Amino acid sequence: MNVVMPSGPIHLNLAEVCPDTRVLGPGRRYALWVQGCPFHCPGCLAPKWIPQQINRLTAVSVLVEEFLSIDGLEGVTVSGGEPMLQAAAIECLIRQIRCRQPAATLIVYTGYTRDELQSQGDTAQQSLLDHIDVLIDGRYEAALNDNRGLRGSSNQQVHFLSSAYRERGEAWFTRSPRQVEIHFRDDSLLMIGVPPGGLNRTIKQVVAAR
Repeated sequence: MNVVMPSGPIHLNLAEVCPDTRVLGPGRRYALWVQGCPFHCPGCLAPKWIPQQINRLTAVSVLVEEFLSIDGLEGVTVSGGEPMLQAAAIECLIRQIRCRQPAATLIVYTGYTRDELQSQGDTAQQSLLDHIDVLIDGRYEAALNDNRGLRGSSNQQVHFLSSAYRERGEAWFTRSPRQVEIHFRDDSLLMIGVPPGGLNRTIKQVVAAR
């Protein structure tokens, strides 16, 4: 199913935004979760963000200005949903940010493997790969969730596509202790980060007690 996006200014179809987090990569990061995913991985951590439908259309220019308005951000992390379904808009986002903050980094989570992306011949996806510093790829497999690092499951690979974080090494992304942030909203909460086992149950208990 292809969602028709509006003509005119470039938009991202978003599921959620967190303008400042420390648990989705090095430093303080601007986190975006896009709406829509083709994979339907069993045990998906964000099933509400799977449907390929319009959720929250936001102009890329608005996101760029919000990023630049926050002092001390190191970069952007994009997850979902499936970011590669909106590759052209994400490339536009990071290009515009880097025009004014050249050192800004980009981390992207995708259910596609790097080999799949390179073999599909999608020009927008290929172009986006040239702008990504760290790509975390592969389908989520609940049985391989090892409670370690920034991957959802151990089958997923970490690819350093630039030198930005290569010195930290793959171990930092695959074996460091997991951390999460809980952001309370008016009538809900947003959990940011890759949750360790059992955390979802604890969160449901906290919500029920509010």
